[in-house]
Order: sequence, then C-alpha cells, then structure tokens
Amino acid sequence: RDGSVRSQCPYCGVGCGLELMAPAAKGQPTRRDAEGLPAWGARGDRRHPSSLGQVCIKGATVGETLQGGRLTRPLGREPLQ
Repeated sequence: RDGSVRSQCPYCGVGCGLELMAPAAKGQPTRRDAEGLPAWGARGDRRHPSSLGQVCIKGATVGETLQGGRLTRPLGREPLQ
C-alpha cells in the first residue's frame, strides 16, 4: 500500500501486525492532529497471520506515540517529606 510501512505492535506478546501510515502520501491529503501538525496513522495489517487486521485500542493509537513534543526522558521531583 502506498505510503505505509508494515510493523508490529510493541505493547504485548501477541505481536499484532500494524500498517503505519506516513502523514503525507502521494495523491492523498496530509493527515493532521488536533493541533494541525502532520500526524502518523496506524491500522491493523490484514495480511498479518496472528491478528488479521484486528488490533486493540493501544495498537490502533500507536501512531500518536510518534508525534513530536513527547518527553524524551523521565522527569523527577524532590520526594515529599
């Protein structure tokens, strides 16, 4: 499929198949998030033998984890006394 990459869901041991769709594909409008920024999409890969295109909500929204502005390291604070 044009503009997509086959991958696996990272969340559990099943390893459901995903198709990650780039924000822009030839001949298609650019997908954007609520803030208007280009956004990756994800859907179940119908050709994957273990999931046959079915994914849970975590797998279906994995594209949102590819967005910019996410933390790159854990934040810490002083413990309460």
